[in-house]
Amino acid sequence: MITKMDMASKAGDVQWMTAGRGVIHQEDPAPGSTVHSLQLWVNLPSSKKLTAPRYQNLKSADRPVRKEKGALIRIFSGSSKGIQAPTKKLRSCHDGGNDSGT
Repeated sequence: MITKMDMASKAGDVQWMTAGRGVIHQEDPAPGSTVHSLQLWVNLPSSKKLTAPRYQNLKSADRPVRKEKGALIRIFSGSSKGIQAPTKKLRSCHDGGNDSGT
């Protein structure tokens, strides 16, 4: 198990957890602060349910971006037009359900 106390995060940072066999974490904001956050939970395939837990702290400043006319695309996971995010993941949303192993 991973025991994690949330690190100080700034706007745009991502805390990516793979629960697998279990992650214990705390989500209390610093005293006197207001936090706006979004949690997205993705179910692991049955073959990965007992995988080793993993935590990734992805700072906004380190995340790749791609520019298009009138848009700035921040890449959280996977890739976009050849620009790859550093996220380690067990499965792609676009792989037809096959485990990627990365």
